Amino acid sequence: PIIYDVSMKSGIRPERPLAATTISSQLAIIASPVSVAGVSMVAVLLGTGTVHIDGFTSYVDLLKVTIPSTFIGMLIIGTYSIFRGKDLDKDPEFQEKIKDPEQRRYIYGSDESHSLIGEKLPTKQWNVMWIFLATIAIVAVLGYYKQLRPSWTSDVPGKSIEIVVDKKVVKNITVKDGQVVSTVDSSKVVSNVKDSKVKDATKFTNVEVLDKDKKVTQTIVLQDGNVVITKGDKTETVANASIVVKDTMKKTAPLGMVDTIQIFMLLAASIMMIYSGIKAAKIAQNEIFHSGMVALVAIYGISWMAETMFHSHIEMLKGSLGEVMKAYPWMYIVVGMLISKFLNSQAAAAATFVPLAVQIGVDPGIIVAFATACYGYFILPTYPSDLAAVQFDRSGTTHIGKYVINHSFIIPGLIGVFSSCAVGWVLANLYGFIK
Repeated sequence: PIIYDVSMKSGIRPERPLAATTISSQLAIIASPVSVAGVSMVAVLLGTGTVHIDGFTSYVDLLKVTIPSTFIGMLIIGTYSIFRGKDLDKDPEFQEKIKDPEQRRYIYGSDESHSLIGEKLPTKQWNVMWIFLATIAIVAVLGYYKQLRPSWTSDVPGKSIEIVVDKKVVKNITVKDGQVVSTVDSSKVVSNVKDSKVKDATKFTNVEVLDKDKKVTQTIVLQDGNVVITKGDKTETVANASIVVKDTMKKTAPLGMVDTIQIFMLLAASIMMIYSGIKAAKIAQNEIFHSGMVALVAIYGISWMAETMFHSHIEMLKGSLGEVMKAYPWMYIVVGMLISKFLNSQAAAAATFVPLAVQIGVDPGIIVAFATACYGYFILPTYPSDLAAVQFDRSGTTHIGKYVINHSFIIPGLIGVFSSCAVGWVLANLYGFIK
């Protein structure tokens, strides 16, 4: 409403800022320190331990690509928007419409209508904004410095080889990937790292650690009551010891960023409500709240359905998309945008498509470079912010066309996503993320 009010009072075609702002606000989500979409992407790239990107170690490394790429994308959207459509005084359709006094009052508002131009907002409202920005800054710091977040140690699937002396563990060898071949009384037990074929209490005489290619990387052998550990050219001996293989390994992990964002955003919302004196009942009556709740329910249902479908057909998708996306990396953008449209959510698209892309064999650096491809739900104008922009524009310049696809947001959206991905690709190459 504010954008429409300012543009009409300034004689600017409302479609220009409304469409540009709607697209830009969604495009910038992936560049936000409190973006669940970005956190989901990083969680897949760094959380599994199977993906390696040179120099990519934290959420901040993703922001190093997404912040400048989306910013440049928004500048290009803004440049295009300056020249799109006819000026209101040269638009015959608009001029014909305002000849009707009733329509003119509806479009421009009555003489008594309230305008926010030049109005000074109360200090309390400014302070509420600073609370919100301070919370974003805190979350960004917590995202970069993992040690500031609380952490817990838990047992996770894997293999840990313990060297035990007098019932005390003196050395623990953790195996995160590959195979472990354990021997006791001339019988061998071959198990993948995440399989559970070995009992915790079993003591072995010989253990071999194999990598993904089934090459021996480490041996642990019991000789004359001593344990000899060989890795490459290095050999270590532990006297009077025994070998125990366990199906779990200890892993210390900090509080996840998704949980951190939720905790601090809810805390900030509570503080802002208490400080500003806003009544909870009034929030429930707000149009934006209604739109948000409708979107929440819709996105949850669609995401659930889509995730079920993708996981059920993962092998087929690997076969059909794998070679194409390897040969033509730019296809990642197209597929990502389409999945985003199906799910109507960047976070859901990132959580669903990024793991699939990793399994297919897409270069992880390409995933980082084309991070903004998770925004594609502008293709059809069904998202609440798009519909709200159409509703707020009483002049009718922001519109949905006869064929639905020819709406005010399609060109700014395509410009924003493709230009951001292009800049992201350049930056990812400069940072060395792409092989």
